[in-house]
Amino acid sequence: AGSGDACLFAFIGHGAEVSGSVFLVPRDAKFRGEYRETSDLEKHVSRKCIRFAEVQATFARHRGAPSDAEATVFVLDCCRDGMSCAVTG
Repeated sequence: AGSGDACLFAFIGHGAEVSGSVFLVPRDAKFRGEYRETSDLEKHVSRKCIRFAEVQATFARHRGAPSDAEATVFVLDCCRDGMSCAVTG
C-alpha cells in the first residue's frame, strides 16, 4: 500500500464474545455444547478462534511504515446466532 491508499479488513461469518473479548469464528471451528467453567470455554475459543484485538494489533504494528496505507477500515458482519455454548459449573 502506498500514500493515500486504504487497507480493508472484512470478515463475514460468526462472532462470539467471551469474557468481554470479541472473537472471529472460522467456518471450521467446532464447539461442544457445554463447558464446566467459563475458563474452559475461554481456552477452547482462544484455541479455535481469532481474537479481534489481535487483528487490530497487527494492523497497528504496521501503521506508520513508509509504504503502509493511510487508513485502515474494518468491516465486521459477525452473526452470533448458532453459537450456543453454555457454562454448566
